Amino acid sequence: MAATWSTACWSSVRKTEFHCSLNPSEPIHGPPWPGGSSSARWSGFNVPLKLRSGFEWLLEVITMFLVVALTVVVLLGVSFRYTGNSLGWYDEVAAVMLAWVTYYGAALAALKRAHISVPGFVYSRPRAVRMAMVVLGEAIIITFFVLLAIYGVYIIGVLGSSTLVSVPIPIAVTQSTIPIGAALYVIAELLNLPDILREAWEGRKPPSEQDIVEELQ
Repeated sequence: MAATWSTACWSSVRKTEFHCSLNPSEPIHGPPWPGGSSSARWSGFNVPLKLRSGFEWLLEVITMFLVVALTVVVLLGVSFRYTGNSLGWYDEVAAVMLAWVTYYGAALAALKRAHISVPGFVYSRPRAVRMAMVVLGEAIIITFFVLLAIYGVYIIGVLGSSTLVSVPIPIAVTQSTIPIGAALYVIAELLNLPDILREAWEGRKPPSEQDIVEELQ
């Protein structure tokens, strides 16, 4: 529900002319957008919103599972070390799990547009400059993570059948988070791209967390 609301109804937070309704029979009237109509039917948004909501749910489940698993591993490591029976695999496994949390969490943050940015500076520029900055920024981000995914697959191939030192887990498995996490990040950016371009075209900053909380109160 949060993903659906944030995607379709962000303009209501900014108190603009954009009208959002959860009634499937009621049209959604949006601001002018080049090459398109100023209004659209809710049914036209059903598939993208469901895809985004499902993708967000998947990332949240994976990230939460990894955080809980990492917490358990850390607690086990500390407990056994306290008793004088240190676990030989603790440091290596915990480091790998922390990297997994970082990659999957980064993709989730990208989908929620929670990474550090300076929207005030970007959206105070003229439209042409604003669009150029946004398009260039998105192109750099997507290109970087596409290359990261490609070289991540290459690294897995180079490592072959090598395993971790302390446990017989293939390094290819532990390093798989590089291409997978990068691919998930690219998907998150592509799902956000229509909203990002529309906001840049109209000069509207995306809603902050405080804006959403105030609107819901």
